[in-house]
Amino acid sequence: MLRKFGLILACLCPGFAAAQGLPVIETPPPGLQPLATMDAGRPFAAVGRLETGAGFCTATLIAADLVLTAAHCLFDDDGTRRADDAFTFNAGFRNGRVLAQRGLRASFVHPGYDYNGADGQDRIRTDIALLRLDAPITDGSVRPLDVGGTLGRDGTVDVVSY
Repeated sequence: MLRKFGLILACLCPGFAAAQGLPVIETPPPGLQPLATMDAGRPFAAVGRLETGAGFCTATLIAADLVLTAAHCLFDDDGTRRADDAFTFNAGFRNGRVLAQRGLRASFVHPGYDYNGADGQDRIRTDIALLRLDAPITDGSVRPLDVGGTLGRDGTVDVVSY
């Protein structure tokens, strides 16, 4: 499964890619832009790094106290659900610095998600979780991303990930 994401890792995380024996791409392909500085990442400050206690996942602030992430991030490799107090959400994480940091009060996995289920469209479709933060982020340093609206066939999509 790690090889499937090799290109993304090689572009965005060259040190990690090299350690895993994946090819390292020094110059991102056209269309990929690194957000290496705090200023470059400011429009995407709601995108943060969810520390899981065993690694990390990308997560996005969608309300002052609500974060969206992938359900698989809440599980250990053996399928055991991790306790909420094992997680920390680091909003706007860039170069080891964060704009806001919060723990979790609660987490909710899509009811149809099965970590140990067969790979396929059904598992991917339900690989979603909502996280309730232990305190809202309201100081203005991070504004939640709008999750409403529609995208036309020729629309642009921004992808921000760790």
